[in-house]
Amino acid sequence: MNTRKGAPRSQLLADDVARLLGQCRRDLWSAAARSMAGKRESAPSLHLLVHLGRAGALTQAQLAAETGQDAATVCRTLERLEKRGLVARRGDPDDKRRRLVETTATGRARAGEMTVALATECESYLAPLAQTERATLRDLLEKLVVARGGSR
Repeated sequence: MNTRKGAPRSQLLADDVARLLGQCRRDLWSAAARSMAGKRESAPSLHLLVHLGRAGALTQAQLAAETGQDAATVCRTLERLEKRGLVARRGDPDDKRRRLVETTATGRARAGEMTVALATECESYLAPLAQTERATLRDLLEKLVVARGGSR
């Protein structure tokens, strides 16, 4: 059955899911960045530092793929974070052609602050959902990520 401007229902569902997931992601990271505004953190820098703090050293390409940010944004953001002493780049001992990015001690401390800010904003964002709905949402999203080859 076709609805809304003649599009098939499956296309409408895909459009809605993509739009809503994107909007939720932007809303959460932006709110967390605003709560860190006094510390000059943008949503991309917040996302990269929190992810590096959790994942450890990664290549720039891995970091871009795992955070869903484009390579150019990651590159520019890492340059700013490196100038501020929050991340460092070093050669990969397993492959001399690659460079690894990791948080510095200062960066790990900032990532910890950001994780708290993100948790606070996430709690507020998810407030309309019951605890069981929150768990179901997380489980369904994780199921999708794992099915596509992502990590837990």
